[in-house]
Amino acid sequence: MDSNEKSTPHTMRIKKYDFKDENIILDFHEFEECKFENCKMIYYGHGPLGLTSCEFLNCQWEFFGPASNTLSFMAQMYKNGKGGDKIVETTFDNIMRGTYL
Repeated sequence: MDSNEKSTPHTMRIKKYDFKDENIILDFHEFEECKFENCKMIYYGHGPLGLTSCEFLNCQWEFFGPASNTLSFMAQMYKNGKGGDKIVETTFDNIMRGTYL
């Protein structure tokens, strides 16, 4: 990596690689301009990840640990919390606008 490229500490950076029929652990990886075909994308939520200009074809997504807990929390907020549905919708609106991070 040259001095102009930035990477999050303790992550592996993978650029312009095609993955097919693989299990991909997302935690602590930065993928740039990669193609994923028929892959199982797995996120635990234990560390940072990056997905920049990647393509996903017929992939499955699985979430475990803290990532799964976050999704469960948001689902409960959306379904059962008074006003929780608006909080979740606003969160997703902000993510889509790029204003969340």
